[in-house]
Amino acid sequence: MRKIQTQLKLIRRKNIIHIVLYIIVAIMIGLLVLSTAGFAIMGNRSENSGASKEKYGDFEFVKYGGGWATELQGQVYYFSYLPQDVENVSVIGFYSLQDYANKPLYFVNTNVAAQEILGGVNNIVERYQEACLEGFNCTSTDLPVKNCTSNVIVFRKENNTKVWQEENCVYISGNFVRGADAFLYKILGIR
Repeated sequence: MRKIQTQLKLIRRKNIIHIVLYIIVAIMIGLLVLSTAGFAIMGNRSENSGASKEKYGDFEFVKYGGGWATELQGQVYYFSYLPQDVENVSVIGFYSLQDYANKPLYFVNTNVAAQEILGGVNNIVERYQEACLEGFNCTSTDLPVKNCTSNVIVFRKENNTKVWQEENCVYISGNFVRGADAFLYKILGIR
């Protein structure tokens, strides 16, 4: 049985959650800015040092830490897998960056792949938040319940790695990071 809480306690708790989320967002933005600056500095050095490079279509990918980086329209994007490594991941649906521009993005069953996606869309979405999807089993009562009229990315535990879309919901199953990279390559027009 849940304890009855006063309105003031509920407001304080909500404010604390908002502050924590703002701090997390600020840290993420700081990391993105610093990693971009680091890539710009290290990118010049890697040209002379024979760093690993891979070509995919018109794109050049440079080995960066444990992943790969490429530049697209003046923006550097980071991936765990090369496009050729995720070619066998089925990506069904029509995806455009404009669908996410200046709109909130919600994640269901958040994991490390959510950070992978945010690395590609964080600079265009209004904000992001963990949520529950209507009709899905949700273990937390603190999360907002969304439906597919909102931009929702759902991570589903299944054996096959694939990405598909139903209304504004994008489902990623199997190896979440591979699926996230396949989704990003599709949304960025690389694949």
